[in-house]
Amino acid sequence: MKFLKILAPFILVIIFAYFAFKPLLIQGFYPMHDNTQVARTYEMTKALGDGMFPVRWVQDLGYGYGYPLFNYYDPLAFYVSGIIGLTTNALAATKTMIIIAIILSGISMYVLGKEFWGIKGGLVSSVFYMFAPYHAVDIFVRGDIAESFAYALIPFLFYGLWILFKRKSKLGGVLVSALSFAGIITAHNLTALMVAPFAVLFAVLLLLFDRKNLKRNAMYAAASFILGAGLSAFYSAPAILEMKYSNVLSQVGGGANFRDHFVCLYQFWTSPWG
Repeated sequence: MKFLKILAPFILVIIFAYFAFKPLLIQGFYPMHDNTQVARTYEMTKALGDGMFPVRWVQDLGYGYGYPLFNYYDPLAFYVSGIIGLTTNALAATKTMIIIAIILSGISMYVLGKEFWGIKGGLVSSVFYMFAPYHAVDIFVRGDIAESFAYALIPFLFYGLWILFKRKSKLGGVLVSALSFAGIITAHNLTALMVAPFAVLFAVLLLLFDRKNLKRNAMYAAASFILGAGLSAFYSAPAILEMKYSNVLSQVGGGANFRDHFVCLYQFWTSPWG
């Protein structure tokens, strides 16, 4: 009975998540801005099937010459779909990956919310997070599945830091926060850059509220971030060090310049999304 009581909220999260991923359960795919998700899954599956790990180069893109796609493009979501693709087709694997991202975001926010507001508060937090408009925009409009995966891991990072400070056993908190931070970096590096300052600020605030074990807790918190960065270095280090050999930096300017993409006031409530 105790096991069922623990499991019941997670089952409820999956039931609520069903209404978020229900549109994916149709035949075929749907139009989105970045409509190369299935192709990326196919290439990741092919590379994994050939025994490549970590996957940096894909064989068929780049006009048939090959392309260092996963040397620069965030790979975590596609490792998930690539592994699934070893047992099914690329389209089904891509859809399953998106469904996993939706469910994972609900579970992670439930786990975090439960720490502050109990089971009911955790479930409410979970539903609001899964159905946040930006999640829908990422998945059904922009097609940025990598970013949606990163957002699914953010609550785990803050949960890991919270239990690191609030529980006697520090190892669990270090592992959860480090793995979550590494996951966010490999899922979507820009999200990691945005989230890291807030995670550090959260850790500093927790340190200030518990000054009795200041040095010890600070050491464990620092270890979490360092370990997370180290675990993700297989992707982040080559992406940074080998950037000079590519045209990645050209994406910072030109059509990607943020100054050219401010919207007019009326576009906040009526916009064709390009």
